[in-house]
Amino acid sequence: MLIALIFLFLISVFFLITGMQFIRGKWLFLLAGNNFGQAPTKVAIRAGKIAGTIFLLMSVLSIVVLFSIIYNVRLNFLPFIIIIAMLYSFIVIVRSIKYWLKNG
Repeated sequence: MLIALIFLFLISVFFLITGMQFIRGKWLFLLAGNNFGQAPTKVAIRAGKIAGTIFLLMSVLSIVVLFSIIYNVRLNFLPFIIIIAMLYSFIVIVRSIKYWLKNG
């Protein structure tokens, strides 16, 4: 159980750091289609902010799950949070695909 808690904590920290860096406009080369040598464009920065927001939401969600495991609390609202995160991600993906198909 302790190994799972440590792993969940490390995942939370990874999501937090990655989300903050994406929102700041750093590490944009990790996003698909963004090359190392190019300067970040407005589209890449916007995509980084969206991806960073998703990463921060997942970090908060994993921290909530971590504390619920530590304090043995039953989370009845957790499925609703997961559904909201999935819907948000789905909307972002669909909008990105529409933009990509329109602008190439």
